[in-house]
Amino acid sequence: MKRYFSLVVILIFMTALFFVSLTLAQYSNEPEIIYYNTLDKRTDNSDIYLIKTTDFKNGTIIKTYQSYIYSNPVNILDNDAYKPFTDIVDLKWNNLSESFVLSWQGKQVKIKPIIVDNQNKEYTINEIKNLYPEIVFNYNIEKTRKYKYRATFSNLPQEFQQNIKSIKFSLVDLQGLTFNELKSSENSIIINDLIEVYFDESSVGDLNYVTADKSLSIENINNKSEIAISMIVSLT
Repeated sequence: MKRYFSLVVILIFMTALFFVSLTLAQYSNEPEIIYYNTLDKRTDNSDIYLIKTTDFKNGTIIKTYQSYIYSNPVNILDNDAYKPFTDIVDLKWNNLSESFVLSWQGKQVKIKPIIVDNQNKEYTINEIKNLYPEIVFNYNIEKTRKYKYRATFSNLPQEFQQNIKSIKFSLVDLQGLTFNELKSSENSIIINDLIEVYFDESSVGDLNYVTADKSLSIENINNKSEIAISMIVSLT
């Protein structure tokens, strides 16, 4: 009886040892991730990451590379190294100047919303709100590999809806660059041969263009109780 019991114990032990060995063998075939997505190199339109793993069997380190290629440039050269566009270029709203402030590498330009009526008279946001206190202005800035900012005018009175001709975004108060460094196409402005500003397709209004004074203007926005305008700031 004792001998039988000893054999059972040995059998249980050997079975347990077998399953432990099987489990270890499974894990030994799978590398352990030590570093994942460590940035290795950047170009103007790519990010390349180094992935390091180690093999349990022999302890060797396996290196692989993951490349992300973008259809347009997303990185900007700064001090001999490429960095993400939104790390170098900053966009924020300034209540005092009633404008979106775009700044980068010691340069700055303000993008100021201007409301134009049917008599071509121009108003700042505060001026139009003094005339129509019920108007609500809101803004939003989204940051990805580029900037998307949105200006929304809501609760618009009927008189305002009938008299508005356009809203334009004027580039003013240039610092560190000249007006000649603003280049315009049919519906975008390029700043310093580096940054492009243009309307997003989701904007209300079906007519947008660049004016002679290099402002981005959008029309056909009358008779609307809310006007939402989105614009993109990105690398050229």
